[in-house]
Amino acid sequence: MEHLNERIIREISKGLPNNVKPVNYLMDILCIGKESAYRRLKNQIPFTFEEVAMIANDIGFSIDTLVKKDKKERIFFDLIDNMEKDDSSNIIDMFKNNIRIMKELGNATNVMIVAAINHIPMQFLPFEMLFKLSYCRYLHSNGNIPLPSKFSDISIPPELKKLHEESVFYFDRIRNITCIVDNGIFTKTIKEIQYYYKRNFISREDLSLLQKELIKLLNFAERLIRTGLNDIGSNYFIYYSSFSIDTNCVYYEYDGKVMSQIWLYLESPIIINESRLMCEKQKRWMDAKMKYSVLISRSNDILQSEIIRELSSQINSTCPDKIFG
Repeated sequence: MEHLNERIIREISKGLPNNVKPVNYLMDILCIGKESAYRRLKNQIPFTFEEVAMIANDIGFSIDTLVKKDKKERIFFDLIDNMEKDDSSNIIDMFKNNIRIMKELGNATNVMIVAAINHIPMQFLPFEMLFKLSYCRYLHSNGNIPLPSKFSDISIPPELKKLHEESVFYFDRIRNITCIVDNGIFTKTIKEIQYYYKRNFISREDLSLLQKELIKLLNFAERLIRTGLNDIGSNYFIYYSSFSIDTNCVYYEYDGKVMSQIWLYLESPIIINESRLMCEKQKRWMDAKMKYSVLISRSNDILQSEIIRELSSQINSTCPDKIFG
């Protein structure tokens, strides 16, 4: 049976970047000598609770997962959200964690990713205005956008902008992704734009810029389903669902590890990375969804054309005269 110290050492090794040595990390964060760090890593002396708390807070793992007793009956979830931090800090933490995961996937030998999505994941796409809309929605959902404010007044923190660019970069380089998409995937974003425009939060000029980005997004989506490849050659297998998908979720399997993300909150996923049973249950649910879906990437030209035509019509509905018509 794996002892507590061994679990802590495993979490440290898993959470550190490849260029950081665990012994140097422990020396820095715990303010201890090299010999003391080595003795902890060799499981010769135990970590104190205070030390575990410091490491868990810095790397971002849950202490609950270290002390759980019955894996079959208890499943632990990780949600990156700290009530003591402001909204920008929370979303920055989420981006950092996602980038760490994507780097792991990029370095893994065997990777399988299956995603079921019902809204556009703007955090992984290179569209500045649409990402800003997603950021504003996050602020709004937490009650931090007062009614008199304007879309143009909101600025994305420079660190978050940089992390968004990194997120797009590393996501593009994931080699194989299977996506099951909701048949109303564009609808939610378009309804949000219409709502904010009617509320006078989005100006006519901003509406025009958002619409142009939606057209670029549609062109990107069309290339993706026609070729099954993104701009740098990563493979996509895209299934068009006959039924609605309740929430975005992703199943990861790489180098013997499994993990699930459930995006109940649009910008902050609930993460399951310790329960293989729960992750496999999530995968079975996705496999069932796939049976009621149609593969449209690199195939089914007639359905592809119908989908693109419908999406183009939806984007056209964001014109001012259409919104108020």
